[in-house]
Amino acid sequence: MLIKRVSPTPLKGSEMKKLALALAITAFPITALAQDCNRDDAVDRISQLEEAGVVLGMGFIQDTASIAVDTATWENASFDVRRNLALTFECAVAGPGKALRSARIVTRGGDLLAEWDGAMKELHLQ
Repeated sequence: MLIKRVSPTPLKGSEMKKLALALAITAFPITALAQDCNRDDAVDRISQLEEAGVVLGMGFIQDTASIAVDTATWENASFDVRRNLALTFECAVAGPGKALRSARIVTRGGDLLAEWDGAMKELHLQ
């Protein structure tokens, strides 16, 4: 059986800057433990990612917390960066000592990229 590896879409200059910023901001996870969450730090990180165009918006879709992200940046980020973004989002929304039951990471158009399981602290890519 031949398995073909599909490479992410090559990034242009501004897209590379977005990815570099996303890497820098999410390189160190907020924390996997909800009680250790620093909400102010998480909100600051999300705000920086919004200013850079990595995070496009946040809200609720069918009563589920959701965050829209730049698709090219998401596709080129490592799994750890993606998971750390989900942890950061959870901390910003839920706050210390709390967790989101679930969350969605979506494209600008609302297409599902991943689902976050707050109880298990697992990110399920689509």
